[in-house]
Amino acid sequence: HMSERGMMILSKQQLLGNHTVKELRFCEHCVFGKQHRIKFPKAQHSTKSTLDYIHSDCWDLLKYLRLEEAGIFSQS
Repeated sequence: HMSERGMMILSKQQLLGNHTVKELRFCEHCVFGKQHRIKFPKAQHSTKSTLDYIHSDCWDLLKYLRLEEAGIFSQS
């Protein structure tokens, strides 16, 4: 929301009509919103070859197929 200072500027320019500007209450959300965020550290890669970047979890898919085919799947 707008700050008290911004409201005073609008009031001086007579853009608020008959409304008056009062002292605004303390807004905890504004304080939290202005806090600085900590950056995540850069990742350290431990891959040795290009194919090490590829990861797929096939076991969950196989369990699903086994349920769909009523036990026809044979694990080798």
